[in-house]
Amino acid sequence: MSETKSNRNRGFASRLLIGLSSAVCIVSFQNCGADFVPLSDADFASLGKFVCGSTLEESFGRSYKPFFNSATCVSCHGGSQGPKFALADTSLAYTEFLKTTQANIFAYATNQSHGGGAGGERHLAAITAAENNFNSCKSGGGGGATTTFTARTQPLILSATPTLALKQFTTLDTQLELGATNLGGARLFFQVRLDTTLEQPTYVVQRLSLGTGTSTVAVRGVGIRINGAVVPAATAFRNVDRVINPGTNPLAGQTPNGNLSLGAAVFEYPGANAATDTIQFEFEVLRSQ
Repeated sequence: MSETKSNRNRGFASRLLIGLSSAVCIVSFQNCGADFVPLSDADFASLGKFVCGSTLEESFGRSYKPFFNSATCVSCHGGSQGPKFALADTSLAYTEFLKTTQANIFAYATNQSHGGGAGGERHLAAITAAENNFNSCKSGGGGGATTTFTARTQPLILSATPTLALKQFTTLDTQLELGATNLGGARLFFQVRLDTTLEQPTYVVQRLSLGTGTSTVAVRGVGIRINGAVVPAATAFRNVDRVINPGTNPLAGQTPNGNLSLGAAVFEYPGANAATDTIQFEFEVLRSQ
């Protein structure tokens, strides 16, 4: 009788130990056995999380290519019309993608006159998401988090409305809080609107342009701050890399002109105050040369 009771006690202790071990596995999310299955890239994607590929080509396949396939791009750029960035073969499509620029793709995708109506503003959210996701995979997928900015404008009140409005820093020589001020009277232009019809208030900042005076000005890698805080989702201008000649006025229709990007930074901003929110642009490079 005593031996049977002892065996039962040992059996209970074993089951208790197994139960506690299982609880530790569950709570600690450790790979404790063959039944443990970590989240795959597909699982993360199903949760609405974009996952970069191991190469930029693979990231292109996960970001831009689904847009090209779902939009009407494939009817032309998946066949005879170059650049053929909508080809079925991702590697070939990526090679063609590198023959153009992200700014051009954005401009044509949102232009209602392009391709007999193939483009249009209905593509704005999708092409912006594709661009932002692809850009987030550059430099190891850091999304610009480790970028060093050497110049930053002072805050400018947006006074945003639902309609696109042109705004400008009238002279960067006196409107920088960080960086050199010998820019020859350069001016910074952009368009902005605030969309309050969506679930969260959403800013659209686009057509970033530089007007130059007496100096040649180099511009590279532009980020955005709203009310002094960095906006991580505003990556549309991170790939800007331009040198603008003296006497260039982006509003005069010159070719080449001072447009830094035809793209748009589209980002939610809960609690937006259209009358008082401020914007700052910061630059990896902003200097005379």
